[in-house]
Amino acid sequence: MKRITTTGLLCILITASASWAADNAGTSGAVFLKIGVGARAVGMGEAQVAVPEGADSLYWNPAGLTNLGIKDISFTHNEWIDDIRYEYVGASIPLFWNSAVGLSYSQLTMGELEGRDAQGRPTTNFSAGDKLFTVGWGMRPFDMLQAGATFKYISSNIADDNAKAYAGDFGVIFRPPLKGVSVGFAVHNVGTEIKFVDEGDPLPLTYRIGGGYTLPFGGRTHKVTVAVDGVKGNDTDFYVNTGAEYWLVNMVAVRAGYKARYDSAGATAGGGFRYLFSGTYGVQVDYAYADMGTFGATHRVSVAALLGAGL
Repeated sequence: MKRITTTGLLCILITASASWAADNAGTSGAVFLKIGVGARAVGMGEAQVAVPEGADSLYWNPAGLTNLGIKDISFTHNEWIDDIRYEYVGASIPLFWNSAVGLSYSQLTMGELEGRDAQGRPTTNFSAGDKLFTVGWGMRPFDMLQAGATFKYISSNIADDNAKAYAGDFGVIFRPPLKGVSVGFAVHNVGTEIKFVDEGDPLPLTYRIGGGYTLPFGGRTHKVTVAVDGVKGNDTDFYVNTGAEYWLVNMVAVRAGYKARYDSAGATAGGGFRYLFSGTYGVQVDYAYADMGTFGATHRVSVAALLGAGL
């Protein structure tokens, strides 16, 4: 059981969740919204805005909900820093007219904490955590253009104090007449302030722009994807994420990435395995490692069920 004051806990949550940022240009609340989801994305250095897939697109760019073209249910377990755990479950379902809908739920937990007052004397034990509910929609009105949006309900609690906020994300993916090339843009967390007691903070408004290139070769034997993102938040400087992914016979994946200009982040790596039970059912398991500098390493495991023709 940890011993910590409520004020100290606030400091830990803010510092840990923003650990990838070198310098703060301002402050924001609900900073857990910056924690990336999906082992595939994290293994690729979080360079995803132009190449997201399935339910995880709800986090990176909702325009990507139509990329897989099949139903998928994804679960991610994140062993984050300082014994903090972050869980994510999402689903995406293709609809008519080249569109898709997505739903997800995220939860950050720290377990039971032992309270201390300003003089270090024991007080009542308490808990702290965050929850996020997201619903999103994406569509591909033209072969060259995808668009999407989400609506979010955000809830945070520290001891008996609770806060909530509402937000939305918006994104597009453009595919120029160059085979395998995609360009993406997304804005995240446009919404209300989140307020504890009488103090309110804006959400971590974040802009992402990037590009990707996917090259299949040898029939379906090999596929390589490379991507780069530029990321700017209302409380951070401009950062660059790069990543790559290689698939062998649509069964085994290897990934690597690097998050440049971060003081507390750097190299990432991971892999995945996909098993198809038939042409319409499959399961995919992915793992990612991320270096968090002085905070140590973090580990993510994702499991996804794939349901659809043409797997």
